[in-house]
Amino acid sequence: MENPVKILLDSGANAFCAGQTISGKVKCTFANDEIIRAIKVSYIGSAKTKWLANVGKAQRPFWAEEIYFDEEHILVQGNEENQFRLTAGTYTYPFSYRLPQEIPTSFSDRCGSVQYKIIVVVDRPWMSNYQDEHLLFVISPLDLNLLPVRDPFSKSVEETLRWCCYNAGEITFTVSLPVTGYAADQQINIGSYVQNMSNVNIAAVQYEIIRTNEYSADNPWKNKRYFKYTLANCTTGSIEAHVEKSWTSSMKIPVKNILNLLSCNIMNASHHLEAKVILPFPYPYLKITCPITLGTIPLTGIETSLPGPPTHSNSSAVSTSRNLDILEGSTLAGSPLQSYGESIPHSSEMKMNRI
Repeated sequence: MENPVKILLDSGANAFCAGQTISGKVKCTFANDEIIRAIKVSYIGSAKTKWLANVGKAQRPFWAEEIYFDEEHILVQGNEENQFRLTAGTYTYPFSYRLPQEIPTSFSDRCGSVQYKIIVVVDRPWMSNYQDEHLLFVISPLDLNLLPVRDPFSKSVEETLRWCCYNAGEITFTVSLPVTGYAADQQINIGSYVQNMSNVNIAAVQYEIIRTNEYSADNPWKNKRYFKYTLANCTTGSIEAHVEKSWTSSMKIPVKNILNLLSCNIMNASHHLEAKVILPFPYPYLKITCPITLGTIPLTGIETSLPGPPTHSNSSAVSTSRNLDILEGSTLAGSPLQSYGESIPHSSEMKMNRI
């Protein structure tokens, strides 16, 4: 049987910004006369986290919930007897609701979600109610101009390669960024410099934009869980021993992975750029990590391209090459990195399960 109650939005779209007014109508199509107490519409916005954990020999759920709004409006109501009759036919009732300004972006993942929905209920005495539900996708804008992300970033690491008693020489790795804040679909330019004074050929230099999702639970006691995702990546070619190279790599910020969870107290999303010099076994990788912020409104009045790749002052001992082919490629948006999850246990007896 087709649902006689439908929620129809005036915009025809399902995406809204925080602070925007949602308008539409409730359409009721009754094949027979109906006795009704009221027709109500509810607007609900909430965040929830939940996962399972091993506590001793048993599993138990951990969870938290946060309500941003929960309002009910009466579209039509009965008389003194608290009920009225609607004859068979079609009826429409308009509604409107303004979303709060400070709410997080809609989001759903394995351990938590932020959801916004409209629910309409036709309250019928002595009979089951008619009901319809409509999920909304809400975007909470994040203006990078209001955050401290305008300063450039630069960091160098040095590593002497050793295996047993063998000293293979030293590698210097430098990474620089013009700013640390980027908007959706914006290009991030990464300046890199490698001075390979060792006898080991570098296999590649790899870059990844990684998002870390943090989930908090308050029940039955406080706990946290983390998952990491690769949003985009690119990789260079190899660098031979006793060679110095500097170059600029570029990646685009994925459009569909901008999350503003600043107003959410039980979930958080942070991002960082991870650059690694990949070396053959048995040598460890050289790694540089730079925290970055992803927003919806880009920085204005600032140049986000690099004037040139970083260099090193002491380069007389190595041959120099300035041209390096960059092989670019992006992962699937939101694809998991090592299906990674961590927990901060409440007691030594508790071990988290990945669900």
